[in-house]
Amino acid sequence: MNNVKPIKSASKLNEMLSALQDDKSWHGRRIFLLFATGVFTGLRISDIVGLKVENVQGNFIELIEQKTGKRQKAPINKKLRAIYDVRLEGLPGDAFLFPSRKHYGDGQPRHITPRMANYDMNAIAQKFNITEPFGCHSMRKTYGYMMYKRHGVALEALRQYFNHATEDVTRRYICIDEDERIEVANRFDAGGFVPEKPGKKTAGRRRNSVPVETSFQDRTENGRKYAQARNNSRHK
Repeated sequence: MNNVKPIKSASKLNEMLSALQDDKSWHGRRIFLLFATGVFTGLRISDIVGLKVENVQGNFIELIEQKTGKRQKAPINKKLRAIYDVRLEGLPGDAFLFPSRKHYGDGQPRHITPRMANYDMNAIAQKFNITEPFGCHSMRKTYGYMMYKRHGVALEALRQYFNHATEDVTRRYICIDEDERIEVANRFDAGGFVPEKPGKKTAGRRRNSVPVETSFQDRTENGRKYAQARNNSRHK
């Protein structure tokens, strides 16, 4: 899923959060809480799906990452804190943030799986007409992109937070390298060259940039004369 893209527009992100927040259905409430948790913490989806109410009571989400086995301490910012305070009010500490409709054989509740979460991301992509590759990693990448581009967080700090091996890995992961390649490409200048304007018509066919006006009838007549001359030469 590393080929998915982040949301690079802050206005687009705010639009998505506002629209998802307005969906009061059971599934809509879950999707909004999942999306908000992902973009405001940058945690992996494998660590998000199993969160319980008791895990988000303080100022941090503390856990052992399933992928790396390393301890992670993700801050809960003011916006996410406000969301949790409203959405989780009255729930017991052992309740899952993202419960599944299914239960275990003994009747115990289950949380959604990363695959189910990715279905939710597909629903978001359809809702907002996102055409670029989009999935669960998009939330984590969006967090990193916004922290770097909008809030000026150092790449090394993000590398440590994401537990990446190098800054270059982090740069590629949050698609900063794509922005830089586009910026470099736009700097290229071919001197005084001026491209033709769209829709500009040229007279006739061009050969070596020189206009040549030739009708179909002219070409046919020339061909007939050439064939006749060649035939006459054979019978001499």
